[in-house]
Amino acid sequence: MSQKQLNSIEKRINIAEMALKQKSYHEAIVLFNEIIEELRDLGKNQENLKDRADEIQDICNKAKADLRDEMIERCEFVRKEEKISLVLEYLDIIIKLSREINDEDSIKKYQDQYDEFKIKFDKKMAQNIQELIAKANGYKNEGEFEKAKDVYESALRKARDLNNHPMIEALSEQVTLINSIFLKEKRKKAIENAEMLVKNENFIRAIESYEIAARFSAELNDNENERKFYDEIKRLEKLKEKIDKQRKKVDKQIDMIIEKADKISNQRKYFDAIVLYREAEHLVKESYSQLEIEEGLTQKIIQNLEKHFRWLFSHKQKEIPPVFIDVIKIAEELKEQHVKLNITDLYRRSVKRILRPQQEITTAIYILHKLRLLI
Repeated sequence: MSQKQLNSIEKRINIAEMALKQKSYHEAIVLFNEIIEELRDLGKNQENLKDRADEIQDICNKAKADLRDEMIERCEFVRKEEKISLVLEYLDIIIKLSREINDEDSIKKYQDQYDEFKIKFDKKMAQNIQELIAKANGYKNEGEFEKAKDVYESALRKARDLNNHPMIEALSEQVTLINSIFLKEKRKKAIENAEMLVKNENFIRAIESYEIAARFSAELNDNENERKFYDEIKRLEKLKEKIDKQRKKVDKQIDMIIEKADKISNQRKYFDAIVLYREAEHLVKESYSQLEIEEGLTQKIIQNLEKHFRWLFSHKQKEIPPVFIDVIKIAEELKEQHVKLNITDLYRRSVKRILRPQQEITTAIYILHKLRLLI
């Protein structure tokens, strides 16, 4: 072995000893083990290296004993707290460390304690599983199949942790059963939704619902119904011409509403514009599964409105609509009664006292709040 290798090993021994002094036992043990393995490998034909490896092994064993003592202290603490699962974890570490330092008396002592606590833990876990089963049964009886499924699965995971084969088998059957019921219920709702959408001639969303029903059928291994739903999808897809006509009609209505809204927005009739933009949004959401025009129409006009009123409050207060002035007055009254202004209270009082549509009052409060004029 070269002097350079020896210097490297001695340097790492110093680092490990420093970690040991700082009670960083795990770090020290890892380093000592690496050094011992390297010394034994390099010192097969050199007695001095074998002796040095034995010296380091004694130091490492002392570190393991100190780490074990630390684990024993932690174990005693969690034992008083009756945290059985943690007690078992610490006892397992203590037993492993005792084996590594060949402390046979400690191995037996802590193994006996482990076995005792394992019995308590298994009993507590079994009781917890029974409570979960009772809870899941309750959900099942109430028709809450998704919740029942989640709780049964939680009970099954705990049974697997216990390695309780009879319980695992029983719960696996229950999870399979409840999952089947759950999927059938979801499929039933998808079918009902599809049928309703077909009646309303909303074929695009009807196809989506039938696709969902087909997927649930596949999960249930119900090949016959899966084929049946895909056949229905094909039938609806053949109505493409009718769907296109429906879409063109809706698109034309939306375009007309938006055009009108834009026009009156440019005339600063903001409240009327908001009503029309929301009507367009509602029509789109009712007619399509996904928005196919620009989203946020109402937000767009609100931003324009905010910008406009920020300018009015700064330059032409006489042109501010009366509803804004009335809201500010009511806000001032409320501030005299409360330490902090409550927007909900402001809205309720404003609706009672201001003889304007609720939409205008809501918009006025929103804009004033955004402009920080209600603080």
